[in-house]
Formats: sequence, C-alpha cells, structure tokens
Amino acid sequence: MASAKNETKKTAENESVTSTKNSVAKQESVYTIDEFCRNAQVLFSTMPECVWAALKEKGIKECEKTEAEKIVHQFMKKEVE
Repeated sequence: MASAKNETKKTAENESVTSTKNSVAKQESVYTIDEFCRNAQVLFSTMPECVWAALKEKGIKECEKTEAEKIVHQFMKKEVE
C-alpha cells in the first residue's frame, strides 16, 4: 500500500514537470521590425519594404515570427486598386 502512494506522488511530480516544459517550449522569441526586414527574403520570400509596410500598417514595432508571417502574408494578398 505504501508503494502505491509513492507511485502516485511520483506521477504527479512528473506531470507538473512535463507541463512546465511544454509551456516553456510554446513561448516564441520576439523580434523587431528591423530584424524581420533584414531577413525578409529568407523568412517571407519578399522585399524588406513589404515587410516594413505590412507591420507598420498594423502598428507593430515587435512581435513573434508566426504573427509577423500572418500579417505579411495577408498584406501581400491584398488587392491593389
């Protein structure tokens, strides 16, 4: 019976460690507009001016890469009148 309590306790500790690792892994780095512009061709396959305009239009000075990808992609799909 004592070993059953120990196993339960160990399992609870393992779960909390696992959930902590998962939350840390989900955090993304934040980059500035200048950093995105310097790497525009590699990250977004577009010119730095397009990345700058897309992020400035939304009023963003810094953000995560996934957010920047969404914004730049939407900006590039806009129809020009």
